[in-house]
Formats: sequence, structure tokens, C-alpha cells
Amino acid sequence: MRQRWKQWSMAAALLAGTTLAMADVRVRITFADNQQIVGMAQWQAVQKQYRIESRTPEGVPVIRTFQPREIKQLEVPKPQGFDTMNKAEDLEKIVKEYLMLEWDIPAAVRLMKIYSDAKRYDDILRIGDAIKAGKPEAEFRLETAPYIWAAMVVKRPARLPELLDKAVSSPNRELAAMAAMRRGDLIASEGRPRDALKDGYLRVAMLFKDVPAVQPEALYKAMIAFEELKQTPYADKMRQELLGKYGNSPYAALLGGGK
Repeated sequence: MRQRWKQWSMAAALLAGTTLAMADVRVRITFADNQQIVGMAQWQAVQKQYRIESRTPEGVPVIRTFQPREIKQLEVPKPQGFDTMNKAEDLEKIVKEYLMLEWDIPAAVRLMKIYSDAKRYDDILRIGDAIKAGKPEAEFRLETAPYIWAAMVVKRPARLPELLDKAVSSPNRELAAMAAMRRGDLIASEGRPRDALKDGYLRVAMLFKDVPAVQPEALYKAMIAFEELKQTPYADKMRQELLGKYGNSPYAALLGGGK
């Protein structure tokens, strides 16, 4: 296997030096009958197909197209420098060039985090739309969905309830908890803190204790909602639980109580 991979990498490197019509990415494709081809690939979003340029043993260029359903396995080497890549412009380039080529989602997740921290919600949705064109499940993937939903609370609230209603019934507990959190955010944005607690924050704090990743946010936002309702004892209870159980979290730090 190691030898075959070495041969594939050498062949792909040779192809990378040729003049191609598009900025393609080197790949190895395995089909259902275990036949393989090595070449330079690009996802064609309009046609929803892969365009592959390879060479015959005689060195003659061959261009072919394949539907995703025809491919058993798609192997794409990690983009150079990807592990330390943290600039938005570099990650944007990876998402574009590696669309439907394995590294689009990992790059999109980092990019969405950058844009989320900067509250650039339009950019999050732009990246989400690009990914969803080939992978509609991106709206429900644990890595990407929370960023997309949070942006939709601000920019596309009308469509969000439909997605969240589907996600809260997911067998994936973390995804369901995050969906309930975003439902709380959506309701809170409408000025309904009591309903935000019932259908979002308090629901997560009480029913998803087995999902610690979302507990600090749920407790913090439940505290804020109780304060808006002038229910100080309940707000204090949420605050104490947040500081006591999740004192190292960013949400505890917002209270000045981070450890």
C-alpha cells in the first residue's frame, strides 16, 4: 500500500507540472470495481460532477467526468501548510479549490470560526451555501451546523425553525442540544425570554446534562433570561452552577468568575 501511494504521489506530482485549463487538485479515485485512476480533479458545481485530467501510460492527456455515486473512495492529500493555516484568505482559497475534495469541510469549519468571532454572519452563510451545493447535509453536520444556525438567527431567521425542528430530534445528542440552543437564541431575539427558556436554554440545561460541551452556554443564557424576567433566585442558581461546574469556560469568564 505504501509503495502504491508513493507511485500515486509521484504521478500526481508530474501531472501538477502540466498546463491545465483549471486550478485542479491531485487525487486518487477508486471505483466500485476497485479500478483506480490518478489525476488532477476539480468539482464542477453546475454539472454536479468531478472533472478528472489524467494520462495514459503513453503520456496522452485524458479528461473524464464522474458523478459522486460512481466513486467508491476519493483520496486527496492534505493541502500544503494546512495544519498551521489560520488566515481567512488562505482558508477561503482551500474551500474554493478543494470543494467536494475532502478538505473543504475542515477548511470551512476554521473559516466559520474566524467569521463567527468577527460576527461576519453573511460570510458564514456564503461559505455554508458553497458547501451545501454539493453536501446538503452541511446544515446538519456537527462541525458546520452550529455556525450556520447561529448566522441564520441574525440573517435568515424565517427558514431556521424548519432546520431546528429536524435537528432537535437527531439521535446525535450534541447536535440536538445545539439545535435547542439556537432555537432559544431565535426566540430570545424576538423578545420572548420565557419561551426561550422553555424551548431552548433551560431545556438544554436540564435535559442535556450528558452533553457538557453545551452546558456552559445554556446555563449562562438561562441566567440572562431569568434576570430579564426578574426571577433572581433562578438566575443565581444558574450562575452558581455555571461557576461551580464550568469555571474554566469562556461563559464563566464573562461573569468574572473564570478560574
